[in-house]
Amino acid sequence: MNGLPPKNLVSDQRSRCEVQDRCLETDSSASYKELLNHSKSYLAQIFHTNRDEEAAKADGEPPEVGRPRGDCQRLPLGSPERARRAGASESTQKHILMQGCMSPYCPRMTSSSTQHPAGLSTSAGDWYEISGLASSLPSEVEFRNHSHHFFQNLESFLKLEIAPIANRLDHEEDLFRHFYGRLVELGCLKLLIPAHLGGFGGERRHWIEYNVLMSQYSGALLFLQAQHQFSIAQLNKLLPDPKVESLLQSLVLKNQGIGLALQKNKELLRVEKVPQGYRLSGTFLWTTGFSFFSHLLFSFEYEGILFYTLLPLEPLEMEEGRITLSPKIETVVFNAVPSHSITLNQWLIKENDLLARHRVEPKKISEHPSMYNFAGISKALLKVILQGQYGSTPQVLEKYASLEERSNHYHQRVIEGVHHPLTLRSEGLQLAEECALLARLSCGAASILKEHPLNRLIQEMWQYTVAGYSEDQRKAYWDMFK
Repeated sequence: MNGLPPKNLVSDQRSRCEVQDRCLETDSSASYKELLNHSKSYLAQIFHTNRDEEAAKADGEPPEVGRPRGDCQRLPLGSPERARRAGASESTQKHILMQGCMSPYCPRMTSSSTQHPAGLSTSAGDWYEISGLASSLPSEVEFRNHSHHFFQNLESFLKLEIAPIANRLDHEEDLFRHFYGRLVELGCLKLLIPAHLGGFGGERRHWIEYNVLMSQYSGALLFLQAQHQFSIAQLNKLLPDPKVESLLQSLVLKNQGIGLALQKNKELLRVEKVPQGYRLSGTFLWTTGFSFFSHLLFSFEYEGILFYTLLPLEPLEMEEGRITLSPKIETVVFNAVPSHSITLNQWLIKENDLLARHRVEPKKISEHPSMYNFAGISKALLKVILQGQYGSTPQVLEKYASLEERSNHYHQRVIEGVHHPLTLRSEGLQLAEECALLARLSCGAASILKEHPLNRLIQEMWQYTVAGYSEDQRKAYWDMFK
C-alpha cells in the first residue's frame, strides 16, 4: 500500500452526494411543497409594516406580546422624529469596533448576548444541560409526533431554495427578509417550545442537529434564528412560571420570534428602584433583529436578583423613559441581519411587567453553540472540496478521507455532551480551518471569485470563531498552538 485512497474513492464520494440529493428531491419535495401551499398567509401575519396598526390589533392580548403600556408614544417607522431618536453619532459605532466587540457574544464589552446567555449558569448538572433543555422538555416520541417532517422539510427547503442564493443572503436585506419568512413558515420558531404549550418540544440534540444543518447552507439565517432559539431556551429554564407559559403560548399562536438582550456586565446598566418598579439606564452594545422581532427577552440584576422582562425593540418614549437605537452596525458577514446598539434612558420596568426572577447564580462554563456550527460548516467545506477543480486528485482525496473521518468523529463528540466545551470548540475551529485550507487548494484560482461559496463559508467560520469570545475561550484557543 502506498497510502493513497482506492481508485474508486472519487466515484464513491461523488455518488454519495448525488444519492443524497436524489433522495431529498424524491422523498421530501411532495411534503415540502404541500407545507408551503398551506402556509402562504404567514408572511402577512408576521411582517407588519404598520406597527401602529399592529399595536391596535393587540388589544386583549397578554402584555408580554407587545402591547404598549400606559401613555406609550409609538412613532411611524418612517417618521423623521423616529429616525432622530434611532440615530446616534457614528462615534458610538466606531467605539464598538475599536474596542474589538465585533461579535454579538463579546462578554468583555457588552451587557447583552444576542445569541447565547453565557453569563447565566445552566441548570443543575453538567455544562451540557443548556438552559434546562436536557431535563425539562418532552420525550423523543412527543417530539416526533409534533414535528412530523420538520427536519425533512427544512433540509429540502435549504437545498432547493437557499443553496442557489446563499451568498446573496448575507448582503441583500430584502432577499434575506423574504427567505427568512419562508423559513418561519416551516415552523422553526416552535422548535424548542415545549409540546404542551404548542411547540415541537425539541431537546438539546435537536437544537444541535438544527444548527448543524442550517450552518451547512446559510449562516445568516441561522444567526437571526439563534436570537430566538436562545430566548426560548432561557424561557424554558424559567418554566413553569405562568407568565412564561402564557408568553410561549402566545408566540406559538402568533408564529412570532423574540430577540435577546441578557445582562452580562452589571456595570454597564444602572438600575434604580422606584415605587412603580425599576428605572434602567445604560447601553447594550449589540442587539440583533430590529424590524424582525418586536421585543427582546431582557434581563437585569438588582441586589443579587436577576429579573426577566420584555423590552420593545424599537425607538420609544413613555412615562419619562426612552429607548434609542444606534445606526445599523455594518459587518463583513451576516450584514443583511440588522444589529444595533440599544440605549435605555430612565426606562421604566413596572413590577407587573416582570416575567420571572431568581437569585444570581455563580457563573459556570457552558457550551457555546458555535461548536455545533463548526460541525455543520466542516461538512459544507467537505462538499466544496470534492467539487473543486482538483477534488479528484489522489493528494486531495487522501486528505479528504482523513478530514471526513475527523468531521464525523467531532460531530459525535458534540452530540455525546461529555467533553469540556472550551476544548471541544477549539477542536471544531481547528477542524474547520483545515477543511477550509484543503478547499482552497482543491478549488484553486476559482476560490477567489466573489460568488464562490468558499468565501462565504470562510467568513461565517470567522464569526463562529469570535462569537462569545470570553477570556476562558481565548485561552483555550491559544492552547491549540502549544
